[in-house]
Amino acid sequence: MTSLRLNGISACVFDAYGTLFDLANTAAQEKNALGDQWQALSEL
Repeated sequence: MTSLRLNGISACVFDAYGTLFDLANTAAQEKNALGDQWQALSEL
C-alpha cells in the first residue's frame, strides 16, 4: 500500500450532523419515547 502525503494540510474538518448522521429520521422513529417536543429536539 502506498502512502499519499498532502503537503500543507494540517487538519480536515467536515459537518457530520445532517450530512453523515440523519438525526431527524432517528428522532421521528423515536417520537413516542421523546414526547411531544421530538421535532423541536430534532431541529435543535
